[in-house]
Amino acid sequence: MRFTGTIFRLEYSGSCLYTGRRQGTTKAAPARARTLRKQGLAAHEIAQALGVKERTVYNYLKVGK
Repeated sequence: MRFTGTIFRLEYSGSCLYTGRRQGTTKAAPARARTLRKQGLAAHEIAQALGVKERTVYNYLKVGK
């Protein structure tokens, strides 16, 4: 942070900004989610089994199509 009187300005060097998780990394196994879905489990049951949120399960299933 740089102070100039009563006004201050934030300066970032680019390496300080969070750019998110690297592409291709996942919290659980998308293939496992698809397998459980084929076995007839509901999205909330798959989420509970994998330890992720239900929205994540839907994302995994969407990618597999």
